[in-house]
Amino acid sequence: NCNSTAGYTVTLANTSVSEAALVDPNTNKINAHTGTKAAPTALLDNRWGFALTGGSPFSASYTAGNNVTGATDLWAGVPLSGAPVEIVNKNAIATNDATDVWYGAKVTSAQPMSAVGYAATVVYSATAK
Repeated sequence: NCNSTAGYTVTLANTSVSEAALVDPNTNKINAHTGTKAAPTALLDNRWGFALTGGSPFSASYTAGNNVTGATDLWAGVPLSGAPVEIVNKNAIATNDATDVWYGAKVTSAQPMSAVGYAATVVYSATAK
C-alpha cells in the first residue's frame, strides 16, 4: 500500500546496464524483444519480453502455454536499468492495488539448449508522488 495522497508510480527494468537478453552460463542469449510499452508487438523468434494485462495497447488477456504456434499476443522488451519503463501511474492512495505482469519467450529449435536455463533479473521500483 502507498499512503501518498498524490499516488505512486511503478517502473520495471533489467538490472543490467548493458545486457537486456536472457543469458545462460555459456553466454548463449535470448535477446530482448523489440516491441515497446507504447507499441507492443507479437514476439519475434528467439526473443523475450513482458506484457501488462487489461488491453490496449497490450492484448486483453494472457494465458500460460508451451509450444504455442501462431500466437499473436503483444509484448514489449524489458529495458536496461538506465531506461526503466513506467508500468503504473496512479494519482490516488493505493489500497491493495495489483498489477499483473506477464513474461514470455518465443524460442525456436535453432536456439541452443541450456542445461541450467536462461536468466535475467528484473527490478520493480515503486515511488510515491
